[in-house]
Amino acid sequence: MEKLEEVQLGKKKDITTIKVSRELKEKLDMFGRKGETYEDIIWKLVRAYEAQKAPKGEKGDEAKEI
Repeated sequence: MEKLEEVQLGKKKDITTIKVSRELKEKLDMFGRKGETYEDIIWKLVRAYEAQKAPKGEKGDEAKEI
């Protein structure tokens, strides 16, 4: 798949697309707030997952965001 480039604040950003079911999209919508992008929501979930998997004493502030 070809990568698309998005110009954002003068920076080029590699962008790709992923297909998800309508059911998953609706679930992702439940995790987000008005104005958040799907990328924001997915990063929030990734950080929460990584914080949970970190050994005790190494959890960052990221887990507090959710």
